[in-house]
Amino acid sequence: MQNKYSKKDSALSFILSLVIPNVLAFLAIFFLSFFMGTTNIVNTKIYKILATTLSQVSFLLIFLFILKTKKLSLKESLETKRLNIKQVLILITISLICLFLISPIINVFDSFLEFIGVTSSELPININKPINFIYLILTMGIFAPITEEILFRGVIFGGLKNKGNKFAIIISSLMFMLIHLNLHQTIYQFVLGIILALVVMYTNNIFSSILIHFINNTFVLVINYINPQFLVFDYLSLTYIIISILLFIFAV
Repeated sequence: MQNKYSKKDSALSFILSLVIPNVLAFLAIFFLSFFMGTTNIVNTKIYKILATTLSQVSFLLIFLFILKTKKLSLKESLETKRLNIKQVLILITISLICLFLISPIINVFDSFLEFIGVTSSELPININKPINFIYLILTMGIFAPITEEILFRGVIFGGLKNKGNKFAIIISSLMFMLIHLNLHQTIYQFVLGIILALVVMYTNNIFSSILIHFINNTFVLVINYINPQFLVFDYLSLTYIIISILLFIFAV
């Protein structure tokens, strides 16, 4: 994938991705408080839905803004090398195995945080209701992988590559981790960011990282919908490795 972005594009994108969602969230609190006549807006379902949706819309708007400043069309920005089915399956397999291998570390870190009194954050809304599950699949399972990948692995990683691939992988992954503002998922988001950056670097295809991100998010949501206890990484590890083995056999 031809490098279309600069370090300034990366820095600007990251700053905007920190500022704009929070500004929109503040505006949402202000208007909802005014119209609903309550100050406890942040705990309401409508605010959580708005905040989740607006953050992803923000990433898309930032991406489109960068395209505008670079005078790039959407087609030019997403121009990538084609992948065949075998390559896709192998990529997914490698990614799932990597996530399986780091799960014990994540578990230890999670336990440590709970030991010092830091409770884990929950999904923005109760996933047990079918309508909520559908909303989360659409926003976090489908929309988020698209907006986050085109911004973080597209613009930010692309611009940072001017300083070298290793630098770009580490810094873009740190940015990806920070943007989620979830202490319990810091290691997980950082490693996932590295995996996705490596995938884009070796495949020259942004859609490969979108696919992996989509599978990762959707898989977690589905498992959580079936049984929330399965979000514990011990259970995820077993499922990841089974899927990985099946995909590898099919790919070969």
